Amino acid sequence: MGFRRFKHICLWLLVLTGLAIFVCAAALKRYAAGALVGLLAHEVEQSCNCAFEVDDVDISLFALTARAKNARIVSEGEVKVQFSEVEAAFGLSRARESIVLLNDLELTGGYAVGVGPKSAAFRFVSYLGEPLPPEEERPGRWRIKLQQLRVRKSRFLEK
Repeated sequence: MGFRRFKHICLWLLVLTGLAIFVCAAALKRYAAGALVGLLAHEVEQSCNCAFEVDDVDISLFALTARAKNARIVSEGEVKVQFSEVEAAFGLSRARESIVLLNDLELTGGYAVGVGPKSAAFRFVSYLGEPLPPEEERPGRWRIKLQQLRVRKSRFLEK
């Protein structure tokens, strides 16, 4: 086998390895985005007995950030909380405790129906900021812990 043929084989192996890495990274991003949305949906359900819906999620595993479009909390078919854009920076420093730190959550261009203690928005944000009640603690249960929340260009309506 000549040097030229060896060079072509190495080049093809390099291209195939790069393609495999790209496919694996894309699959990991999709899995991570799905897991994050699933965890948020679970937290919404636990906090206010509502559903979490989102149109699109993009996640960066390198920067540990996520961006969602048209995120909303729905109760009995009615949208209670909706934001056109949600940006989050999260940390994994407490992953051994099964906690994902939501270091910075920015909600932009939205609204929340109700601001009192019985509203979905209030109950959800309170739930993310408080420790779990002992009856809900169980080994391996993942939890999101809110550190900082910012709301921009949004409305809160009380009926």
